[in-house]
Amino acid sequence: MAPEASRVTAMAEGERLDATIVFHDGDCGLCRRSIVFLAERDRKLRLRFAPLQGPTARQLLPASLRELGPLASVVVREADGQIHLRSAAAGHALRLLPWPWRGLGLLCGLAVLRPVLDRAYGVIAARRERWFGKPRICAVSPRLRARSLP
Repeated sequence: MAPEASRVTAMAEGERLDATIVFHDGDCGLCRRSIVFLAERDRKLRLRFAPLQGPTARQLLPASLRELGPLASVVVREADGQIHLRSAAAGHALRLLPWPWRGLGLLCGLAVLRPVLDRAYGVIAARRERWFGKPRICAVSPRLRARSLP
C-alpha cells in the first residue's frame, strides 16, 4: 500500500478525525498562500490541510463538494463532519486562530455579513488564477508538512 493511501486509511479509522481539515485547491496560488498563512498562525495545531484533488478529500467529502469548480476553492470539514463553504469556511478556519484573526473569523460568521462576504469571495475566487497565478514549487515548512494530508 502506498504511504499516502495508508495515511488516509488510518484517518478513516479515527487517527486524525479529531481535527478540522481545510480542503483547498492544490493548483491555486492564493489557496497555497492562505494555507501557509493559517499554518503559521495556528499555534494550537487545530487545523490540518488537504487538497480538494487528493485522496483525503475523496474519502471525506461528497463528490458534489469536490467538483464545485473555482468557486469552491476552500472547504472546511470539522471533526464532527460539519462542512463550511466559501466565506463561512474561511471564517471558521480564522476562528481557530489566536486574536486578532479569531475576531475576524467571528465577524465572518455574522449572518448579516454573509451575503456580502460570499459575493466578495466569489469575485476573488473567479479571478484568483489570473491575480495570483499557480503555486510555485518551493520548500514546505516542516510545520505545514506535518499537518498536510494527501
